[in-house]
Amino acid sequence: MRYRLRTLLIVITIACVYLAWVGYCRRMARFYREQSSESLLQVVEQEGRGRTLEWEEGLVSDLIEGWPEQAAKMNNAKWVDVEGENPFFASAVVHEITARKYDRAAWYRWVLISD
Repeated sequence: MRYRLRTLLIVITIACVYLAWVGYCRRMARFYREQSSESLLQVVEQEGRGRTLEWEEGLVSDLIEGWPEQAAKMNNAKWVDVEGENPFFASAVVHEITARKYDRAAWYRWVLISD
């Protein structure tokens, strides 16, 4: 079979667009994970009492996986104030949720990031 140069260029363009999307989503997921870690470090510094970053990351992961409705409320500043949640912990949860959305969107392009 013989393919024209135009066909090759179209295939390469489509592949590059897809790989650029994957790279963008992975970079944004990494950025939001770094933001989450920075917020959790502030929580560890505030709380002290033998808490570690790994333990706090486990709490965030358990909250997101076990109680997604509760985790989604962390984006509401009024709810965080009323419930007495640590604002840095709430910020870490929101950043981790966003990072997971970008991870999912990297491989499933039809998934919305802004939902």
